[in-house]
Amino acid sequence: RFSGPVTVELSCSTASDGATCFPTQGGPEGSYSLRVVAPGFGPLTTNVTVTYTPSVGCGCGGATLEPSTVTVNPVRL
Repeated sequence: RFSGPVTVELSCSTASDGATCFPTQGGPEGSYSLRVVAPGFGPLTTNVTVTYTPSVGCGCGGATLEPSTVTVNPVRL
């Protein structure tokens, strides 16, 4: 979940080497708080910055997220 200028929910797909998440809706550029929660892992909250840049040639936009990856740690029982 992103919280900042807007709140955006993410949908995620998992793979053996991690998960990839995509926003279900766009939001404005700016600073956000990103909260990651997954079963079997400790929650993670970090600050991220979203910027948009148009692609050369097509005029369509692309988003950049910094940091672009985060790591969550397994919960030890």
